[in-house]
Amino acid sequence: MYIHPVQAALHAGPWSCSNNRGDRVSYFVEVGTAPDFASSNGPQTWSVSKHRRVQTLHCPRLQNWGNPRGRLSWLRCDRRVDICRPVTTGVTDSETQLAVYPQPDDLYMCRVQNMWGRTQQQFVFQSNRYYG
Repeated sequence: MYIHPVQAALHAGPWSCSNNRGDRVSYFVEVGTAPDFASSNGPQTWSVSKHRRVQTLHCPRLQNWGNPRGRLSWLRCDRRVDICRPVTTGVTDSETQLAVYPQPDDLYMCRVQNMWGRTQQQFVFQSNRYYG
């Protein structure tokens, strides 16, 4: 059986096929989907205060966590060498929030990923030009 294009809400569930000889085969179709944010925005840009105040980042609301359910992770990226590393400190009780003390040029990312794909939101911190 081949279904294209697949629509998860329409095509998931029990299916059966038969031929003209009366042979019948039953299947249960589970449709895998990638996670998806409810709204897609570009990178969020924040200014860094000279007082280094804590900033709480909020991962956008997910329209779909994916199937299988995606795993949420927070990353801190070094834009000079294009490397991102997992962040383990600062994650609040709600895994969708991260508390950080940002530095100028910091880049944080909220990523939700499963075997079918991923969605991510970037948070870019820039230096505030109005202080020395």
